[in-house]
Amino acid sequence: MKQQIDPDPRKAVAIRNFEPGDAARVSEIICRCLREVNSKDYSHEQIDRMIPGFAADRIVERFADFDAVVAGHGGVIAGVGLLDGNEIRTMFVDPTVHASGIGTAIMNHLESLALSKGINEIVMFSSITARIFYEKRGYRVTAETDHPIGGKMFRVEKVIAS
Repeated sequence: MKQQIDPDPRKAVAIRNFEPGDAARVSEIICRCLREVNSKDYSHEQIDRMIPGFAADRIVERFADFDAVVAGHGGVIAGVGLLDGNEIRTMFVDPTVHASGIGTAIMNHLESLALSKGINEIVMFSSITARIFYEKRGYRVTAETDHPIGGKMFRVEKVIAS
């Protein structure tokens, strides 16, 4: 059954640690983003190669040793983020609530978490699709790469403390 998300940006975004029971919903969000949003910039073949890596069982495995969070309104998960040391490895928001503040809340949380661990610079690989979002947050492109599975990506960096 598909969960209904309240897209009202005035409502507080709740962020909590990822739990294995969240994996199916997280997988659904990521796969929908890839198919519905990233498909504007990537071929169906590239998307099809990425999808298996985000199956629910792979999510549990991938997130086990890192700082992973989920975010949403009213108990419904609408976004996910993963911090691995100084690298954000995953950040996706349900396409039905893009531009509602959930992505910003996740990024603020991950950046604060990194600061609390003494990390003052974040790096990540951005899709073509998300590049503008990260640049608006102060990330700068430092390299362009061709990911073997996903195609063109941008390495972006941001100093989060002096």
